[in-house]
Amino acid sequence: EIVTPNLYYFQPCPDDSPSPLFARQYEKVKHNESNGALTETQYHRIHPLHKWGLDLDHYKWIEWKINGNVRFVEYPNPLYHGKDYWVIPSLSDDNGRCKNATAYFRRLRELMSQYEVIPSAPPEEPQNYFEQEFKLMVNEDTGDRKKIFQRVKNILRDLGYEGLDSGVAREQVDCYFDDDNFHLYNNGASFRFRETKGSARVTLKVRPNQSKPQSAGEYRRIEEESTISIAQKEALYRGEKITSLPYRLIPYVAPDCGKLKHLVTVRTNREIMEVKNNRHQKAELCFDITHYEINGGTFGPDIEIEIESKGLPRKDIEAIASLLEDELKLTPSPYSKYERAVRYLK
Repeated sequence: EIVTPNLYYFQPCPDDSPSPLFARQYEKVKHNESNGALTETQYHRIHPLHKWGLDLDHYKWIEWKINGNVRFVEYPNPLYHGKDYWVIPSLSDDNGRCKNATAYFRRLRELMSQYEVIPSAPPEEPQNYFEQEFKLMVNEDTGDRKKIFQRVKNILRDLGYEGLDSGVAREQVDCYFDDDNFHLYNNGASFRFRETKGSARVTLKVRPNQSKPQSAGEYRRIEEESTISIAQKEALYRGEKITSLPYRLIPYVAPDCGKLKHLVTVRTNREIMEVKNNRHQKAELCFDITHYEINGGTFGPDIEIEIESKGLPRKDIEAIASLLEDELKLTPSPYSKYERAVRYLK
């Protein structure tokens, strides 16, 4: 068995890294053609390790040999590949089953046709780097708001969408940060901290001024998210700088932004439903009941339905949003939750 290192310590410290300690996160290997054993050379992708955690934004490639020699390389050898943990032999390599794999695939197509099995279609590639979703607000005069959610499911079921069973509603707590002059808000951005079971993340969302939605209720944004440590969380609440990538991007989004402080807490009771068409292309619907905690007061609730593609063609997402708007008398909203919170604050 080849024993490979998990940690690397470099002395002197590399010039372009504040830390001399690196952790292996990925490897590329090659097998001998004669016996299938791993060769004595591997390529490891290593990331700087700091007191606050692992830097996933930066890494180096090193060539590691079984005798312990290591050297930095720009790229791994293209003949090497990621280590396989699931190895499935090719049909054509198994002479006891089939000398010609084409026969298996031909039979597969015949059976799929016989039983009307529809192959999955690939998800639609996004037209640009913006994440796109539709936001629809439930009005005061629409009746029992929770019943609206069930009517949405019925409409989608009639349209032929599957997978309409959703999970139990859960509370989602988001803490938004900005400076005293709302520079992030004024630049179409928001900085959010969210803590869930198993992770704590910060997210920077940006909607550039030149981004104009093509349809009512369409919300576009560029999003950058990363996990942070407890120490980073505590520093964030103290108004100190943290090294997380979303935080480091703030000067580029809002150059005049000052010291961040926690301004708004948004509590959302969210029920998530994933739907798919007959080609297994998916979309996600979120049914949200949201309250805003600002300066010791609570505002809301806002009742909102968000629709976001997870591979479903964009034209289908638009059609769903338009139909729900007409059938249920919903109001398209161009605002994010943080933008609505600031409107309450002001």
